[in-house]
Amino acid sequence: MKMSESQKSNPQVSVIVPVYKVEKYLRECVDSILAQDFADYELILVDDGSPDSCPQLCDQLAETDARIRVVHKANGGLSSARNAGLDVACGSYVMFIDSDDVILPRMISEMLTLLNESHADVVTTPLKTWGGPRRNIMCFSEVTEFTGAEALATLYEQRLDMSSCAKIYHRDIIGELRFPFGRINEDFPFVCNVFVRCRKVVYLPTAYYLYRHTPGSITTTFHEGYFHCLTNIAETESLVGDDKRLRRAYDICLCRAHIDAAFKIVRNGCHQRFASYLSNSRAYIRRRAVSLLFDGRIGWRYKVKALLAFSPWRLPI
Repeated sequence: MKMSESQKSNPQVSVIVPVYKVEKYLRECVDSILAQDFADYELILVDDGSPDSCPQLCDQLAETDARIRVVHKANGGLSSARNAGLDVACGSYVMFIDSDDVILPRMISEMLTLLNESHADVVTTPLKTWGGPRRNIMCFSEVTEFTGAEALATLYEQRLDMSSCAKIYHRDIIGELRFPFGRINEDFPFVCNVFVRCRKVVYLPTAYYLYRHTPGSITTTFHEGYFHCLTNIAETESLVGDDKRLRRAYDICLCRAHIDAAFKIVRNGCHQRFASYLSNSRAYIRRRAVSLLFDGRIGWRYKVKALLAFSPWRLPI
């Protein structure tokens, strides 16, 4: 792993951007970071062995601004790239931005100010999608404070976005925690483990982060890696403990994930290809059938999906 030199060894904020096959979008992403009205940060571009012109583009960008540092490494995936960035980050605070996304000019300053004024460990904001289906989870219309356990329960309840982006973290709250290697949906266990360590998490309702919907990306293509979400949720059960609200929220989260998994398999006509996953998720749904029918927290959409998940045919929807 090779890294370019940094002009400053103790910036306030480390902004970590994993880079892989995004030559079309990288400069726009970097420009949005350099356009911030806050200057005391380092921008760590992690070239994850990208086979296109991204490695050269990263080096060229670093020559234009001394705050940009570049890490060149062999390809290891998104988790590996983010972890490599964490390993060299020097800031007291950390942010993650994906290299095909952009942020609005006041994002860092507004989030950092709120973090310090509220004495929080993490500040989180909604993501706003452009270029595809809307993704803007914004269930709170004003600044809202949570304990770590409350934030985790709210995440399980799908009322906070699970993305590791659109958040600013105290570096100390992350510590030696890293993203799980070799998975997608890797944000979920990372954010869950961060939240459970927090004394206070604050939600800022302004959508400063613009998430680009890219057809064919790992988050929009249905393949076996999709089922990592079930593993990721199951691995966070140890965080629940004796907290009754957390237990209820966790159970609902896992139930929804099994419904989504079975429904996606049937909708895509992959009954044989993913037979074991389908059997496992259908069995889970059957065990929860009574609570599914009478628990308002599941929601009617999930109840309909649960019924459709038992179709022997591909769904025309």
